[in-house]
Amino acid sequence: MSHIYRIALYFGMGLFLLAGANTAFAQNTSGVVGPTVDEGESTLEYRLGLDPENSRGETGVAQRLHYQRSINSDLRWRVVGRFQKTAESDFDFDYVQAELVWQLSNDDKSYQNGLRFDARIRGDSRPGQLGVNWAHQWSFGQGWEIRGVLKSEVQIGQGSDDSFSLESQARVQKKLPQGRAIGVKMFNNYGDTHDIQPFDQQSHVAGPYLSTPFIEKLTLSTGVLFGLTETSPDTQIQLWLTRSF
Repeated sequence: MSHIYRIALYFGMGLFLLAGANTAFAQNTSGVVGPTVDEGESTLEYRLGLDPENSRGETGVAQRLHYQRSINSDLRWRVVGRFQKTAESDFDFDYVQAELVWQLSNDDKSYQNGLRFDARIRGDSRPGQLGVNWAHQWSFGQGWEIRGVLKSEVQIGQGSDDSFSLESQARVQKKLPQGRAIGVKMFNNYGDTHDIQPFDQQSHVAGPYLSTPFIEKLTLSTGVLFGLTETSPDTQIQLWLTRSF
């Protein structure tokens, strides 16, 4: 299959998913944190989150761009910028974030774990936040891999409170020939330590994704997330484009 046909196919799949989503949700541009670091790694990634009908009856759009680079075989930094469509602007600054991943386990292990530290500055005079992610990864035969992440964040700056938000993430992935991969992702938000809600009032979303290289060092991923509780977003669409160097 030529590169042009691959591009058309996978963008078409993403648009097909978008056409089928007609309920309100918040745009999700998050991924499941991985604990491993590859020495010499350098990537640039663009992420698009789409909301065909948000709470205002409009099409919501969130865009995120990040660049990451390894420092050595154990440490990697990343800088993230996120923008979204609002009632005031089609391209409104949401936040900028600095991240540092620290791989704690040896490379030759089937089980890997590591920490990611986050520092975020938000727009519109909203409080910033600091976060810690504890990431785990299990590798199995025939290309199977499982990730699990525990995450906590605290607000900082003007207007902040002293509670911690509690979240978790999970991913099951199967690697396919020619660098492709399929899998399922899940994101769970339990609320903050001052107000932990019952399960049916928490936010839990999950759904499938597909990733494929279509040009040398360029990878396209498409996915959809569905709400699992009554108060969760109903549907979330993700399109990612990654360039490695």
